[in-house]
Amino acid sequence: MKIGIIICYFGKWPSYFPYFLSSIAHNKIFHWLLFSDNNYNFPKYDNISYNKIDINEFNRLASDKTNIKIRIEKAYKLCDIRPLFGKIFEDQLRGFDFWGYSDIDIIYGQISDFINYEITENYDIISTYQGFLSGPLCLFRNNNRINELPRQSVNYPFVFESSKHYGFDENIQRKEIRGFSVNKLISLIGFIPGFCISTKANKLTWENLKYQFQWHYKKHTINIENLADMTEVVLNNVTKTGIKAYFNDLMMSDRAFSRFQKHWQLEWIKGILQDRKTGESYLGFHFIDLKNDDNWGINEDYELNKDFTITQKGIY
Repeated sequence: MKIGIIICYFGKWPSYFPYFLSSIAHNKIFHWLLFSDNNYNFPKYDNISYNKIDINEFNRLASDKTNIKIRIEKAYKLCDIRPLFGKIFEDQLRGFDFWGYSDIDIIYGQISDFINYEITENYDIISTYQGFLSGPLCLFRNNNRINELPRQSVNYPFVFESSKHYGFDENIQRKEIRGFSVNKLISLIGFIPGFCISTKANKLTWENLKYQFQWHYKKHTINIENLADMTEVVLNNVTKTGIKAYFNDLMMSDRAFSRFQKHWQLEWIKGILQDRKTGESYLGFHFIDLKNDDNWGINEDYELNKDFTITQKGIY
């Protein structure tokens, strides 16, 4: 099974990039295709390819491949565009059974310990979040049927032509989901018993309940005539067309820890990412907020492929 993961990044490599690079280099059965306007001044790895492209060249390529006028001005807008990567990079993805996309503010463990051959054989779309499509890492079977799915959204092609970021790859909040309603309260009451039964004791917190419920409610209020984003498109196709999607809570993050574990320490040792306190292994750790914390330290003298520790204070 050949899997290619697309990474588009415009701007200076962040100080944590060498840690990310070490972690993907250790995931040798995945091929990582980097597209960036940066120079790549790092060691070469057999499973990592680098393609230099600036944002204007990307806009031209994306527009030509999709017949949509794509004009990305700020790099964060790329999140909306990612579901189109199967079309945009179809030439580079020839021969791959799956393609995916990844953020770079992630430290990966051994992905194949969590996404194995059996899963890729039996599913067409693989999300590392339990309730919705995962922006940090998501995989798609590389065929026309899957690559054309974004067209089913009511927001196609508007969301791609706009310069504003909407969250199309994961979640666009419909007005039916926002705020309070009697139907939402009834749904919450029905959701709680199942949540309590299926959730580990250390994750039974109010914060985690609220987080998980939002995806439950989104799934059960989908309007098939008004599919807002890729999550809704995929969930509708699972029900209506037989596309098989795998959703599992595999990606840990600083926000996830804040919902149920206030103190934590992770260790990355020879490609394995583990919680030092619980011994639990993770597919990856996404430091969504910590990277923007001025007090979060990063050892910039890090030597590639050496073991390191991640805490609420930094990477070292």
